[in-house]
Amino acid sequence: MRQIKQYCVATNLGLDFYSRGLGIFFFLIFLTFNTWGTCAEARDQTRWIEASLNEWQKVRRDSLKLEPEPTPWLILFDERCVVHINPEKGLLKGAEKARSVKIAGERVSQLIVPHDGMIPLPENGEVPAQLLSFAAPYAKGTRSFLISALPPVWKAAPHLKEEKHVEILARSVFIHEMTHTLHRAFYARLDLLEKQLGPDEQIDDDTVQKRFGEIEAFSRSIEAEKELLYRAAAARDRSSGLKFARQAFTKMKERRQNHFVADSAVYAELEDVFLAMEGAANWAAYRAALNQGLGEDDAMALIRRGGKYWSQDLGLAIYLVVDKLFPGWQKLAFGKRPATAVELLAEAVK
Repeated sequence: MRQIKQYCVATNLGLDFYSRGLGIFFFLIFLTFNTWGTCAEARDQTRWIEASLNEWQKVRRDSLKLEPEPTPWLILFDERCVVHINPEKGLLKGAEKARSVKIAGERVSQLIVPHDGMIPLPENGEVPAQLLSFAAPYAKGTRSFLISALPPVWKAAPHLKEEKHVEILARSVFIHEMTHTLHRAFYARLDLLEKQLGPDEQIDDDTVQKRFGEIEAFSRSIEAEKELLYRAAAARDRSSGLKFARQAFTKMKERRQNHFVADSAVYAELEDVFLAMEGAANWAAYRAALNQGLGEDDAMALIRRGGKYWSQDLGLAIYLVVDKLFPGWQKLAFGKRPATAVELLAEAVK
């Protein structure tokens, strides 16, 4: 796989991903595909794509409180074929032959082509046609694309055979990654942080967990912070929620002051950026799961996936609390200089 100088932030929802080469890229190999052949089944998936884009529009409007924008370049694939939505001419062979179609009320260009087991990415590189989902910037960080496996690939994954809500999971992951397409301002900050850490460290959203996970006091504090924040989010009244949230924030500040010092100080901002990105994306995915008919407990379990990934689980807890205690947070979270998770939580507990 060729090196790609960009960040590909993917979700760990139900998947164990590895990051190598792509900077921040996660995938799990489960399937070997017999490629080439008819793309009829991929064309059938356009109904799923339209429903997913409709869901994204709803989450974007009602939950993230954002104005509509054109759909970014989507690269969606099954075992045989790739569906491109709004491919960019000059960066994809054959993009000039894309059809103009209307999907989810928007006029987009669509191109459906077979693949040979590898999916080309914008500008540079390729990834295997296996269970994966991530978003990344291109065009010097000015635009974003999203690549994701379509439902047939999710359903064929052995580790998801017992998942009752696999289609809801796939669509919620899509919403998670669509939220990441709004995070371009954070990618520039990650570039700077990567330079501070040096060429030997490939950063991803589990970097802090890998660096500090064996430190008992650190990991114990993380678990306590999560427990308090989820209690705050579930509290029936504002005063109780505020009390638990303040306790969590105090623990968080103490942990960060004790451990993010000297040469480790760079990890403070790294943690904050990934809590912001993964937390907001997981919160959007949770809202999407609710919109698709799951109850709160089932939606929470679907998105948390056992809570073993710190940035995603602690991040989700933070945004659940922020949404409960700090109305209008979305304007700060998705502004020109986006507020981070810790900054939003600080405002919420004032």
